[in-house]
Amino acid sequence: MANRLQAILRHLGPGKAQHGLSISPVSAVSYQYSQPDCILSDEQRQFYEKNGYLVIKNLVSAEKLNKYRDQFKKICMREVKVPALQILKDVTLKSELVQGEHAVNKI
Repeated sequence: MANRLQAILRHLGPGKAQHGLSISPVSAVSYQYSQPDCILSDEQRQFYEKNGYLVIKNLVSAEKLNKYRDQFKKICMREVKVPALQILKDVTLKSELVQGEHAVNKI
């Protein structure tokens, strides 16, 4: 696992990997993963740089989320055929009789 983390840190660019597995702190002046003219606040950009994700509440409406959830369920139950799509279920849940989208771990 340490080798994989080392490889990821090397991909971050020069000066990011220091002393093995640590990375340098986020600088408020320059950002690696966002453009200077983006609509994100400085606080959001710093969070993204540090954590690798950003949560923006209510970005997608509840109506659309429900629509996407319903479509996902249909795909998992094979009610909708998507060309070249594989549905992978967690085999460890088979003994627990888990059904539907809850047993799917990859599509």
